[in-house]
Amino acid sequence: MWTNEETVLTASDAEALALMLGDCTRCSPGRAQGLIGVLQTADIVPDASFPADRVPMGAAVTYEHFDGVTRARIVLVYPGAAAPETGLVSVLSPFGAAVLGRAVGDVIEAPPPDGRRGPVRITRVERALRSARTKDAVEEELHA
Repeated sequence: MWTNEETVLTASDAEALALMLGDCTRCSPGRAQGLIGVLQTADIVPDASFPADRVPMGAAVTYEHFDGVTRARIVLVYPGAAAPETGLVSVLSPFGAAVLGRAVGDVIEAPPPDGRRGPVRITRVERALRSARTKDAVEEELHA
């Protein structure tokens, strides 16, 4: 069993992300570095064994600031589907890489995309998307 603050990834997410990084001609080294670190240190588990309270690709993640009042929701997607202004956050962003594989209750130190400062706590994880790879697929699933 894993404790909070550890990163757990599905085997299919780990494989897809490693392939994406290997083929990432448009990735800046700084952006890719955070995700590389996650992949190097994460526990990889079979998809069927992935804990429901962890953040996989395509998950909707609700987080709250430590004021206890301000909450926000993002959906974790691949770079080609990212649209931060609508809550679709790239796994290559600092916040996206930081929430990947983390659990409800975990504290995330990376700056959240809502522009506020300070750490946030993950309060809810929902499976939102079957495909988080392209904007068209994401839009279709979110509006179905």
